[in-house]
Amino acid sequence: MRIAVQIGGAALAALLTLPLAAAAEEDNPFAPLPKDEGVEMVESNCAACHSARTFAHLNQSRDWWDDTIDRMKRDHGMWDVDAEMREEMLDYLEANLGPETD
Repeated sequence: MRIAVQIGGAALAALLTLPLAAAAEEDNPFAPLPKDEGVEMVESNCAACHSARTFAHLNQSRDWWDDTIDRMKRDHGMWDVDAEMREEMLDYLEANLGPETD
């Protein structure tokens, strides 16, 4: 009986947080990516193929992100992005998903 109460409590807590998560996503349609200049570029080029949840927590250096773009192009068929788009993506990734942001 005790286990059922604990599971019920966890389920209730999860249900109570759903409205908060929904409200946060309404404020930021790019969640879990932080809303900032360049998020649209990262969303359209990175999250087009896989969920942002796979990389939003990585907190890596600008060089690491730059190498990752090269790897995605070389190994996974990512399309070419021009130099200006790439810089915008790297600026965003460095500012929002860099080592100092963890």
